[in-house]
Amino acid sequence: MLFCEQCRDKKKWTRSAGYPYIGFRIGVRCEQCGAIKDCHDVPAIRLIPEKEFTIEQKMLDKTMQDGYRQKSESLEVYHPSGRLWKSMTDEIQKSFAFRNGAVDWYDTYELRVALREQIQNAERRRKYGN
Repeated sequence: MLFCEQCRDKKKWTRSAGYPYIGFRIGVRCEQCGAIKDCHDVPAIRLIPEKEFTIEQKMLDKTMQDGYRQKSESLEVYHPSGRLWKSMTDEIQKSFAFRNGAVDWYDTYELRVALREQIQNAERRRKYGN
């Protein structure tokens, strides 16, 4: 769900665990007020406090977390030459996002993807110039 900072304040929703590095998009339409602004981008289930989850929502959250855990753990960094960059893959695997004291695998995946892109872009610029 996309929502601007003003709507987040009004509804008392939380930010992504990795804000402002992940879970934030620039110049998109807010799904709450319709204005084109910089918006938070989080799954709608994240806006419901965990203590208010129904049984179905608990199952959905667990399934989502399990899926993102697998994606997070299998994420790899490739050197611009195309080969697997083992040392950088190991480095991003050390990054975690936490929510309520536990690893949040959705945000961890988003964080690791952002780190991978930054690493690869920096290496491309270093090697090939701007």
